[in-house]
Amino acid sequence: MNDEECEQRVHAWISEHFDLTKVSIDNYDAVPFGKRVTDRHDDYVIVAYDTQWNRIAYKFK
Repeated sequence: MNDEECEQRVHAWISEHFDLTKVSIDNYDAVPFGKRVTDRHDDYVIVAYDTQWNRIAYKFK
């Protein structure tokens, strides 16, 4: 899987699980293809692509 496909999968997962009008999405470079999704209460989830297992990985605050 190339980098663009990994990035697309991360964005698709975020789109499926969050209302994009109610969150902000920032790059999170500490993990591969990482994004930090923050809501209006400053709660967040880190979403990334796990290249070893070929799946989305996420961790909530």
